[in-house]
Amino acid sequence: MGVWSCYYGNEMGPLVILKEGGRMTATRYLETVKNYFVPFYKRIVRKYGRGVVMQEDNTPWHTAKIVRAYLWSRGVSLLQWPA
Repeated sequence: MGVWSCYYGNEMGPLVILKEGGRMTATRYLETVKNYFVPFYKRIVRKYGRGVVMQEDNTPWHTAKIVRAYLWSRGVSLLQWPA
């Protein structure tokens, strides 16, 4: 079992219990981002403005092209990390 969540300051995003079976993949992560993160991000941007950025580490599913392309298409600002 896995758990995913996000936050901005003291604003908690959804706490998601991930489906059992298998490891995290770019496809599984993309579904989580689509269903849970982007709606939270949009709400936080409306409340706090365009200075809100998403911070992730460089795990393979975070840096996958399909995930990055989706986040870019939704206007999500990402904090750049060194490689």
